[in-house]
Amino acid sequence: MSENIQVSIITVSLNSSSSIEKTINSVINQDYPNIEYIIIDGGSNDVTLELINKYKSRIDYLVSEPDNGIYSAMNKGINISNGDIIFFLNTDDYLYNGHVISKVVKTFNTFTDVDMVYGDVLLDFQKGKKKWEQTSVLTRKTLARSTINHQTIFARRETLLSTNGFSEDYSVVSDYDWLMKFVKNNYNSKHIDSVTTVVGTSGLSFSSNWKQERKQAMLNYYTPIEIFKWRTIPRTIPRVIYIMGKIRNCFIKNKIIKFS
Repeated sequence: MSENIQVSIITVSLNSSSSIEKTINSVINQDYPNIEYIIIDGGSNDVTLELINKYKSRIDYLVSEPDNGIYSAMNKGINISNGDIIFFLNTDDYLYNGHVISKVVKTFNTFTDVDMVYGDVLLDFQKGKKKWEQTSVLTRKTLARSTINHQTIFARRETLLSTNGFSEDYSVVSDYDWLMKFVKNNYNSKHIDSVTTVVGTSGLSFSSNWKQERKQAMLNYYTPIEIFKWRTIPRTIPRVIYIMGKIRNCFIKNKIIKFS
């Protein structure tokens, strides 16, 4: 495996003392040597910076200052970075194991025409972890139905720059907006069938009302008919079938009780 490819890992943080060390350790314990680690802190006023400074010898760039939100901080990270590949790892999340970056770089070396590599994630709920398998082929149709978790996206820096990074018009869905730009511009992607990241479920996208933003963003890339056909119908039918099954089971149970 060639180690000439440099991977920039960017962590955006703000008052993340409860999780920042786990995030950092998952990066510095990777077995791939050519990693540039960048932390963009939004001006934390808890002990986050004290914890980060414990690892300052392993961090290539650290800045702590107020910003205009998470996507502003992510764009700042892109502009600061020097790597060929960029990956964003937020402070509620961590890399699945020490071989993730090696596997991703190997994929880029094997499929030299791809602009983005992505894998699967584990969602970390209080009651346990649940695997979220991403679509194996990224198209306008598959993206309309379900996004790809940005915590598993490894993109070429030149691709992020050519798409102007992340829109700062949205507070939650700019990563989805970027994916729609990616597909619209006919960039190539490759899915690897393995978990790359463990993702916390207490972050902004899990706590915010993102549906209106998503709808607004989608209408910039899809017609209402495409949204209805590719997103609404496929996501609604399984729910209807599930509810009908519940009603049927309840009816059968009540019938058995009535005649027993």
